[in-house]
Amino acid sequence: MDYYRKYLKYKQKYLELVGGGWRSGLTPEQITTIEVATKGYDKAEKNKIRNQMAAKYKEEMKAAKREEKKDAQRGKAKGKPGGPSGRAYCDPVGGCGADSPGVESPRGVGAATPAEINRNLAILGLTRATATGDTIKKAYHRLALRFHPDKSPSASESSESLANAEEFKKVSNAYAFLVELPEYAQ
Repeated sequence: MDYYRKYLKYKQKYLELVGGGWRSGLTPEQITTIEVATKGYDKAEKNKIRNQMAAKYKEEMKAAKREEKKDAQRGKAKGKPGGPSGRAYCDPVGGCGADSPGVESPRGVGAATPAEINRNLAILGLTRATATGDTIKKAYHRLALRFHPDKSPSASESSESLANAEEFKKVSNAYAFLVELPEYAQ
């Protein structure tokens, strides 16, 4: 009986991913990126790659939500700027207010939250453990060469070129964001 329940559980997960369920919860940009990346593969390989990429995007979104939730809890804890950790906390929207004097944001306007940092590192394919100034620069150059709009062999109005341009913008913005942070400054 237990084997049958496990079978049904895994079958349901499989059907969610394969039966078009891979699109659920993804942004249109992510769907376009997945479709462009799987262009030219046979059906079986295309489904496999789509499922893997969709699972990766969904896991990144879950991790970002967890980080945002932790940040919110840190900001609310005991009504202090740093909460239990003792570090100064700046509100991403309101910036560093009068209740946290002397704390300056790396970008000058609002603080760089761990969720933002993780999201931008994920765009470059890195984690906090592997991220250094050099690895960020190498990852950016690798992805910039891959997605640069001028490198696309197809027509400039094709969906592939537009998807590459969007991905290039995301990679460029992520790199610009991370380079401004003092921990990753060259």
